[in-house]
Amino acid sequence: MSPRTAERSLSVGDVGRVIDPKSGQESLRVMLGAGYACRDGSRLITLLGSCVAVCLFDSESGVGGMNHFMLPENNRDRIPPSDLRFGIDAMPWLIQAVRDLGGSRKNLKAKIFGGGAAMGGALRIGYGNIDSARDALAAHAIPVLAEDVGKVVSRQVRFETATGRAYVRYLDSGLQMNVLQSEKAEIEPGGDE
Repeated sequence: MSPRTAERSLSVGDVGRVIDPKSGQESLRVMLGAGYACRDGSRLITLLGSCVAVCLFDSESGVGGMNHFMLPENNRDRIPPSDLRFGIDAMPWLIQAVRDLGGSRKNLKAKIFGGGAAMGGALRIGYGNIDSARDALAAHAIPVLAEDVGKVVSRQVRFETATGRAYVRYLDSGLQMNVLQSEKAEIEPGGDE
């Protein structure tokens, strides 16, 4: 499939460059409410607690991308989104972005990460996010090749867009607390004031 855009990449929200101090390798960090897709073989990373990241790719064309959303949907009336905090916005954006950059619908494959019950078992936010991602992919007949979801854990995900390779690292309790506090502040505005 030929690209529908001349752009090399498409993004929404906060995506920033980071350099690994040990290896010197550059990655792009996809923050909460963000999405990034490209055809240039980028390495993407994100940190997840109850949030979910879907990695979508077409290994034949080398096009791939990632989103990072915190809730399945927004329960308030609103104008079209300026970010991808909600799965209802994040999933269609990622699928369309990968296709616009030249990914073929028949070759798309996905991996799902996150959705931890890291804020406590009574809060089922993570499970709702997992279901939202699975449902959106199933609606588009996109197979899920791998997932690392649920559990009482936070994780770092690294994804190579050109190959579809993904790596997960569970976070130690200090980093996990930072991720959880950040997510809780987003879910409960004004909670950290």
